[in-house]
Amino acid sequence: MIIILFFGIQTISLLVLILFMHEYKRIAYKHQTLLQSIEDDSTPRSINQSTIIIWIYAAITFSILIGTTFFFFSIITSL
Repeated sequence: MIIILFFGIQTISLLVLILFMHEYKRIAYKHQTLLQSIEDDSTPRSINQSTIIIWIYAAITFSILIGTTFFFFSIITSL
């Protein structure tokens, strides 16, 4: 029962990450086209900064998922 709950929580975490990345891409592309329609000569800097932020968020989320997985299995094997 505990293992099913653990995998359920991990799956929900991954789904939230995927949803967040999808929404970020949708909003970023709308923002980029809006800025390009206003100013044709400039490249939007906020898109690059947002890309860095989303990859940092993804790396932190994956490291937390991997860390909690190892922690959970070390507890289960010690029982």
